[in-house]
Amino acid sequence: MKPNIRIGTSGFHYEHWQGPFYPEGVKPKDFLTFYTRFFDTVELNNTFYQLPRATTVEHWRDLVGNDFIFAIKGSRYITHLKRLLDPADSIKIFFDRIELFADRAGPILWQLPPKFTADPDRLRAFLKLLPRDYDHVFEFRDPSWFTPIVYSILEKRKAGFCIFDRGDWLSPQIITSDIIYIRLHGPQAMYAGKYPKKSLQHWAELIEKWSHQSRATYAYFNNDQSGFAVENALTLKKLLHQPTPSILH
Repeated sequence: MKPNIRIGTSGFHYEHWQGPFYPEGVKPKDFLTFYTRFFDTVELNNTFYQLPRATTVEHWRDLVGNDFIFAIKGSRYITHLKRLLDPADSIKIFFDRIELFADRAGPILWQLPPKFTADPDRLRAFLKLLPRDYDHVFEFRDPSWFTPIVYSILEKRKAGFCIFDRGDWLSPQIITSDIIYIRLHGPQAMYAGKYPKKSLQHWAELIEKWSHQSRATYAYFNNDQSGFAVENALTLKKLLHQPTPSILH
């Protein structure tokens, strides 16, 4: 097992995973504890919609093991409503809460909305305001951002480029920092479908290659329908020869 490779899912609190993943007797408040038996990382997406309470963050932090990492999705108020404009106050509020994760905090994912076309100057200004003691990653959902000038801006600030697959759209496989961040949204449609083993083998080979370059790699499955994200994540872990417990209910 290579310690610089972490595989998980986008979110963990899905009641429709009860059966496919969580045993029927496991209560929602115990989902995270059960999840940590299988994975050493999760991408938190509820932080995108609303900051969790301080007590919730502290509870999650204390619930997981010392080696567990939370990747944290940035606030949509910053990315989608304000579109990175005048973000200083919002950034402070966000990180005042996120810092409670302490050393369990991993990469911070900033997902920009569709039809938000490239604005290199705005991106550059935003990056200057971000705290440097976190790894920041950007998922661009408008192809106008896929340009050398944007990649250069990310590289200069040591920010990552999110590589994503959403069935009908595969992003460029660009590396702009010391971490690789992959989001697998679904093979046919967003949040749906199960990736075939052949596709997962392809990703495993890429991840192995990047890990040999001493790059930390995070990969998260977002195809939460029917628990496919869990199934695919466990398969990818097996392909990467990571310890993978079987789901036995």
